[in-house]
Amino acid sequence: QTGGEVAVEEFEYKVRRLINDYVTPPKNAYKLNMALWWMDRFQKEIREKVRVRSMHDLFKVLEVEDILLCARLSATAALERKESRWGFWHYRADFPKKDDENWRKHIMLKSGADPGEVLVSHRPVIRMQ
Repeated sequence: QTGGEVAVEEFEYKVRRLINDYVTPPKNAYKLNMALWWMDRFQKEIREKVRVRSMHDLFKVLEVEDILLCARLSATAALERKESRWGFWHYRADFPKKDDENWRKHIMLKSGADPGEVLVSHRPVIRMQ
């Protein structure tokens, strides 16, 4: 993994731009699907194209992989929720209203069997009496 043509700092910049451009509000299905498409591509490219010449570079690559994973989880959960809730950061332009009837629940995410696969499930909100 030492012979890639892209510096890890440049690759991290691309990942952070992707997050800022596609995963931050106002969110919509198009932007979130584009983000997930690019994340799949970046996940492949990080192993093939990023240059690692020192331990610092290696740790930075591992950090960028973690950033990609967190962004993938965030985009997946945001795409799953078909409403807006909890203010600006969870606003969906394509679903601008709060929908307690259908979405008063938690979105649960876990890793699937395949690399990069995210399994989505729901859990009801339990109200304390």
